[in-house]
Amino acid sequence: MSNCVIYVRVSTDDQALGKSLESQQQDCEAYAAAQGWKVLRVFVEPGESAKSADRPVFQEMVRFCHQRKHVVSRIVFWKISRFMRNVEDGFYFIRQLKEVNCTVASATEPMPSGVNGKILLTMGLLMADCENEMRSAQTRRVMEQLSLHGYWVHQAPYGFKSGRDNAGFPILVPHEETAALVK
Repeated sequence: MSNCVIYVRVSTDDQALGKSLESQQQDCEAYAAAQGWKVLRVFVEPGESAKSADRPVFQEMVRFCHQRKHVVSRIVFWKISRFMRNVEDGFYFIRQLKEVNCTVASATEPMPSGVNGKILLTMGLLMADCENEMRSAQTRRVMEQLSLHGYWVHQAPYGFKSGRDNAGFPILVPHEETAALVK
């Protein structure tokens, strides 16, 4: 029987309050059981983006796998984007894990062994990376358009706080405690 660890992650604290982490974990556990893998540990990372590998729980998981060289043979995640949204970091960590005979597996995106699995993993990492870039570009465009129409889309400066107008657009409103000091 092979041993695995499970890694589940959401990007925001709001998502962490929902059922997403629990659902991911259940799917990963079911996948591991179907493969006949024993789950040694579940790593849960709420509210962290996968744009970077500088995630505390992710780093802890990698250390765990390195410390148990030849014991942990797989990391199971729900979807490739839960593991990494950066192609370079993804391949770096996959290579690091390979050095301790640990591979990655997605509970929802099949990755057969051999070259076909490598192609699917590469495409998954690339799609997650590009999706992240497209979201960032869309966010910048929306912020730029709102700014051009006089709305405030950045952190509120001292003396103000973020608010919403009647249409729900972001504006600055005086902060009750510090506005007088600015005035």
